[in-house]
Amino acid sequence: MKQGKYRAAIREYHQVATLFPKDSPGDLALFRMGVLWAHPDNEQRSDQTALECFKRLEDQFPQSTWREDGKVIKKMMNELAQHENTFKKSEEKLMELEEEIRTYQDRLNALKKIDMDIEERKRNDSPQKSHR
Repeated sequence: MKQGKYRAAIREYHQVATLFPKDSPGDLALFRMGVLWAHPDNEQRSDQTALECFKRLEDQFPQSTWREDGKVIKKMMNELAQHENTFKKSEEKLMELEEEIRTYQDRLNALKKIDMDIEERKRNDSPQKSHR
């Protein structure tokens, strides 16, 4: 992991978790797998897989000292996902509002042009009326 070989580290931890499905060091292996899957530098990052590792840790190792840490990370990941979702919705709403503003600006510019055309016609018509 320290060398950035996330895939290889995950494979090794997976082997340990398979060999020790109910005993230590299987719990530590699941915890570290979760951390590796969630690691921002992991090119194959998968938050879903990380959450599954932490869930398995909770379910399979109720007495593990790593269980609480896994729960905390899982909760933080879920909260982060909720904030990201809220942020994404806010960005989408902002884009919709910006588009609406552009539409209103286009309409306003069209109305200004019509108003200017009317004023121009009035100016052009005024001298003609005074000559009659």
